[in-house]
Amino acid sequence: MSGAPGLAALIEGIRATRAGDLAALERHYEVRVEGRREGWTLLLRPTADEVARHVASITVSGTGSRIVRVEIEEASGDRAVMEIQEELK
Repeated sequence: MSGAPGLAALIEGIRATRAGDLAALERHYEVRVEGRREGWTLLLRPTADEVARHVASITVSGTGSRIVRVEIEEASGDRAVMEIQEELK
């Protein structure tokens, strides 16, 4: 991924969020957290121009330690939304 820094930073943002690695997030993004444990939102905005050319923001929402939604807004205005539902057995 050395040839695609925007993609690498996007993947690192999601990986670092799942790992709870604030230092890694802050290397690539301005980080803002809102809400409480029962319902929270993490907003990531790229700090590097090479990443911001591709990704405008990443918004991760969850409850407790669970991520339930990831929204990626691209610099072009397109967006992708992934909703994660827990399968009950």
